This record gives sequence, structure tokens and C-alpha cells, in this order.
Amino acid sequence: MASEQEFQALLNVYQRKVSDLTSQTIALEARVMVLSSQLNSLQQGTTVPDEQPQKTGRRVNTKKSNTDSGEF
Repeated sequence: MASEQEFQALLNVYQRKVSDLTSQTIALEARVMVLSSQLNSLQQGTTVPDEQPQKTGRRVNTKKSNTDSGEF
């Protein structure tokens, strides 16, 4: 038979998991609300006021490159 310690450990794990998953669910639900609002705004042709274009961190080379004549 399982001891009281094992039951307590099992209960602690369940409580921690419930807490973690509840937090994740709340965060995901909030994110869904924000994304749904943004989608509705875009579908109506309006812009989302606090959105700024995302930067990719890549630079675009605007300088013309020099080409050599191909001779040695």
C-alpha cells in the first residue's frame, strides 16, 4: 500500500501542475484575445494603433558592388 508520504507527494505534484497549467491557459487566452482583436481590425481595414513593424535584424545592402574585369 502507498504510504501517506507518497500520497502527499502525489498531491503536491498535482497541485503544482494545476497551477502551472492554469497560468499557461490564462496567458494563452489573453494572447488569443489580442490576436483576435488585431485580426478583426485588419479585416475591417483599420490599423492596430500600438503595432509597429517588426525588424528582422537583417541589413539590406544598398551599396553598388564593384565588379572586377576577371583578369589576373
